[in-house]
Amino acid sequence: MSDLELIRLEGFGKELLKHKNKIFPYFANHLLKIKSLKVKNDDVFVVAYPKSGTTWTEEIVWLVENNLDFEKASTVSHTDRVLFLDEKPLDQSEQALSPRVFKTHLTFEYLPDQVETNAKVIYVMRNPKDMLVSFFHFAKWIKGFSFSGKFDAILDLFLQDKIIYGNWCEHVNQFFANSNVLFITFEDLIEEPFETTEKIASYLGKKLSNEQIQSLVEFTSFKQMRKNSSFCFQETDKNSEHNQLDLFFRKGEIGDWVNYFDEQMSSKLENKLKNELNPNILIKYFSSATKKLIN
Repeated sequence: MSDLELIRLEGFGKELLKHKNKIFPYFANHLLKIKSLKVKNDDVFVVAYPKSGTTWTEEIVWLVENNLDFEKASTVSHTDRVLFLDEKPLDQSEQALSPRVFKTHLTFEYLPDQVETNAKVIYVMRNPKDMLVSFFHFAKWIKGFSFSGKFDAILDLFLQDKIIYGNWCEHVNQFFANSNVLFITFEDLIEEPFETTEKIASYLGKKLSNEQIQSLVEFTSFKQMRKNSSFCFQETDKNSEHNQLDLFFRKGEIGDWVNYFDEQMSSKLENKLKNELNPNILIKYFSSATKKLIN
C-alpha cells in the first residue's frame, strides 16, 4: 500500500486522509498498520459505514461478551470498553484484554489478515438516505470535521464516492457477500430489537434466556442509551447548542430523510444503488407504521 496523503475536501474545516481513491478521517493515522494486528479467536469486529448503528450494535455485543455487566457499561467510558480500530494506536489494541470488541468502518482491504477466519464479524447496514442525514449533522458538530456546507453537498460527495470511507455500495456489498459475517440492519434493531439481539447473541455462541435478552434490549434501547453518560466522548463544537448525547444519538428513527431529500435527490441516489448495489440487499426507507399509512 502506498502512503497516506493529506487532502482538503470542500466544506470540511480540517484536512482529511486519502489512500488510493478512498478518503478517511483525519484521525486514521494508523490506517496502514492495522493489517498487522494479531487476531484472537474470541475477538469480535463490529463493522458499519459511519452513522449506521455501529455504536448501538457494539454496545449490545460488549454486553453479550461481558455477561451483561450493566453496571460497568453505565460507569466505564464506552471508548475504554470498545476499541475504535480506525483511531486507536496498534499497541493499545494489542495490549487490550480479552474478550476484545472492535469498532471499525473499514473494509477487509484494511482489516487484519486473519479477521475473516479467526474472529467474529458483525456488519450493520442502515438505509443510505437516513445514514446521510445523520452523517450531515454529525459532520457539522464534530470539531475534526467542522462541515460548513449544506445537505445537498453531502449527497453530492456520496454520489461521487468522495465521502469519508468511500463507495457505500462497495462497502455494503463486500460484507453482505461474506457468509462468515452476521449481516443485520439498523432498521431491524429498531423494529425487531428482541429478535435481532437474540440473533447477535446466538452468532457469538451465547445462550441467553428470554429475560436476559429483554433486559439487554431495554438497557440498549435508544431512549436509555441517550441517558448513558459513558457515551460522552466526542469532541464537539463549543458553539453547539446541543449536548453530546442529543447529538450523537440524534433521533434514532426510520424515515427522517423525507425532511431533507426532494424527488430529484432521491432519484439520483436510487439510480446509483440500482447500478451498483447487490440486488439481493433489501433497503427499508420507512418504518412499518409509516408503510401502513402509505398503503
